Amino acid sequence: MKANVAQLGKIGNGSTYAYLKMNLAVILNKTKLKEKEIEKLYDTIGSYKHLRYLDVSSNKITDLSSVKSLQYLVSLNASRNEITSL
Repeated sequence: MKANVAQLGKIGNGSTYAYLKMNLAVILNKTKLKEKEIEKLYDTIGSYKHLRYLDVSSNKITDLSSVKSLQYLVSLNASRNEITSL
């Protein structure tokens, strides 16, 4: 997942840095959009506890319960998935 994280920023008292943005959405392959078809977000996403922006759109995710541990998350794009309840 490291290839999909971006926007390094200060956290806490400003003396530490962490990745703030993760994109697990569609990828551009030449001129064609391709879905990544992720079916599950594993609990390991919680290791990025300072994420503020998470884009998991255009996948096959059915459950978002693992994002509960992301206490600093301010934006979640989970559109075009197979989520039936929150």
